[in-house]
Amino acid sequence: MQKLFVQAYDIYSHKMCQDNITNRSRWLCDNIWQQTLLSNPRLNKAFFKLLSAVPLKTCQYMYLKLNDTSTLAYRRFVHDNPGDRINRTRKSVIDSLISHFGECDYNNYNNTIRKPSMLIKTHILDKGYFEINNTEYNVDFNTKLHIIVSGFLYTLRNDTMHGSSISISKSSMANMATFANSYYAFLLLYYLTVMLFIYNNIADYDSNVYDELAENILDNTERYKKLFGKHLNK
Repeated sequence: MQKLFVQAYDIYSHKMCQDNITNRSRWLCDNIWQQTLLSNPRLNKAFFKLLSAVPLKTCQYMYLKLNDTSTLAYRRFVHDNPGDRINRTRKSVIDSLISHFGECDYNNYNNTIRKPSMLIKTHILDKGYFEINNTEYNVDFNTKLHIIVSGFLYTLRNDTMHGSSISISKSSMANMATFANSYYAFLLLYYLTVMLFIYNNIADYDSNVYDELAENILDNTERYKKLFGKHLNK
């Protein structure tokens, strides 16, 4: 189902922006999702609840991809449209983590992987600020959107659709924390795609459509947290 929904997103998003998938996702963050969420307080609050429920496993996946500055994941996150323009705000956020925590090393998992992943979870995506070496970094809503879309969803999409690596849910090492990551990806992609449906066909919906969507997000976020419980922090 998740793979089919990725294909649905690819197809429908192209109707709204006829660019490659990398630039399309950036454009949607800047022009559709940000505008939609910031102009609807109840929807914005519900989406923040979903962001705050991000599993540690998801943040770890993101950080492992973004930690290497030579990867496409890193370049997608730090660049704007057009793709050769550096976004200084986003670059400073991820570079500060890389500089402070160093290269990811499973032999030093706690200090080089778990700690920065937990910082992404509790401060970048939830609180919106963090401090490293007496320097405070404020994380605006646009940066949060880009890290969750370009850093996580689009990177996972490529791993899934291109078969560059085995699906993490099919590994013999898969556990509840692994499935929490996959289910979280589905929730995010589902709601972001639904926002595109509504935005592009707003005349067909009742005036309270975004309030109803907000309630649905809150309900499913709570169900998700109850389902996976302590595994969200593993």
